[in-house]
Amino acid sequence: MIKTKERPIEFMNLRVLLVEDNDDTRQILRHMLENMGIMNIHEERDGLGALTFLNTSIKKTDLILCDWSLPGMEGLSLLQRLREEGSTIPFIIITGRGGGLGSIAEARHSGVTSFIQKPCSPVRLEVEIRLVMQKQMAA
Repeated sequence: MIKTKERPIEFMNLRVLLVEDNDDTRQILRHMLENMGIMNIHEERDGLGALTFLNTSIKKTDLILCDWSLPGMEGLSLLQRLREEGSTIPFIIITGRGGGLGSIAEARHSGVTSFIQKPCSPVRLEVEIRLVMQKQMAA
């Protein structure tokens, strides 16, 4: 991983919404994000909570990391709802399920920015976030 001093300032100011129903997994992902220098992390356990947060938060969210399988509203449903509302927030689905090509195609059609397979390493997570944010900045 890159040392904190070498990270671009935008990483330190990045606001991330982490949506994961499993407490242990959420804690691990939060720890990985913090080790990357990302400190502005809001956590939700389900899609409905995430949607409520996004609709009521005064501060802009820069990135959503979301589990595919969530209670109440799945990650894909959350993504579809956000895109229908015109949101362009980068959305990374983190999944432990295979899903198959049909599910991946549906997510891509719905506007997912990227996928990360569980379990993921800190390096993989950081590389993916960097790629996604570079694309966002270039757009």
